Amino acid sequence: LRARGVRVYGAGDRPENRAHPCAMSIQAHGVGKNLQAWSHAYVLEPPSGGTTWEQLLGRLHRQGQTADEVVFRLAHHAEPFRRALVSARYDARYIEATSGNSQKLNFATYP
Repeated sequence: LRARGVRVYGAGDRPENRAHPCAMSIQAHGVGKNLQAWSHAYVLEPPSGGTTWEQLLGRLHRQGQTADEVVFRLAHHAEPFRRALVSARYDARYIEATSGNSQKLNFATYP
């Protein structure tokens, strides 16, 4: 990725507050990072948990986001990735039904 001009951020790295092509780990950057400068993301390994998706989507889709639309593209070419998304959507519906808290994954549009 670096050879193609993509910046790679590891745990503890603070991305610049302007959008640019980069790669970030969900685990390392899922909590406590404000990535609202970005409006497009590509998820290479879709997580299977609703709470992980809520954190992931919330890094870009948050108060102060200036883009009209936030877009997440997913790698879902393999069966494990498709199953992970199905599991996460089920989990997000369960969280919403039991807690009453809206989950971003439930109001996302899918192709």
